[in-house]
Amino acid sequence: MDLAKLQTDAEKENDGVWVELQPGVRVKLARWNNAKFQNVQFKKMLPYRNTMAGGEIEFGIVEKITIECTAETVLLDWDGIEWDGEPLESSLANRLRVLTDVPDFRSMIVNLASQREYFMAKAEQDIAGNSPGSSNGTVSTASTKVGLEV
Repeated sequence: MDLAKLQTDAEKENDGVWVELQPGVRVKLARWNNAKFQNVQFKKMLPYRNTMAGGEIEFGIVEKITIECTAETVLLDWDGIEWDGEPLESSLANRLRVLTDVPDFRSMIVNLASQREYFMAKAEQDIAGNSPGSSNGTVSTASTKVGLEV
């Protein structure tokens, strides 16, 4: 097993990559549980450290903190997202709203951000020696076509 093929790019994991959800709709995702996520989560959980030490923390608190961390450090931007037929700006407030109010979208974001292939140090073409020579920073493999009906 060549472990070099599993190596990921820390810059991609923290700064994000564009993933196309459907034609004209894309999200910029950092890797799930990246270093920034862990740092923000640690700080947000500090007020609850005594509760956690006792093993009892309400699920709602953990869920709220996880959504905040995701909006701040994982779902970094988007293009083509709408709310009730109107374009929705990618602000922190809107990302929090969507991740809170649309659990299926949140699950999709977590799933996509957990997929190692988006954050590889070398693209599969590079590993095979077939590098296209340039990149616009958008992931465009067949696996990124999520096929949403929105």
